[in-house]
Amino acid sequence: MLTHNDIGLIYAYTNRGLPQGGGLSPTLWSMIANSLLKWLSKLKRGVYAQGYAGDGVVLIIGIVLSTVCDIMQRAVKGIEEWYTCHQLAVNLTKTEIVLFTKRYKIGQMKRITFY
Repeated sequence: MLTHNDIGLIYAYTNRGLPQGGGLSPTLWSMIANSLLKWLSKLKRGVYAQGYAGDGVVLIIGIVLSTVCDIMQRAVKGIEEWYTCHQLAVNLTKTEIVLFTKRYKIGQMKRITFY
């Protein structure tokens, strides 16, 4: 594990993941995921990312659906690259992309691919 904070780089060598329900697990995961959350939040105006204890959400706010889809696809690609670089995996059975809109008819939505 390698993470960067205000003090400097922190190195730790592990051979297992974090235990489910462990008291320290949320803190350790936050240290690792911090770089991903910062990158996602800097993508564009209207992109918000939050994470806690191995779970995360990316919220993209916009007016033009095709632009929102393009930004989301870029975010998903960045998440894939980050997970691959850190030798982690996304549980696709627990992953959802949801569109929230006030519109009655949304028109044609671009396909967003994840892995």
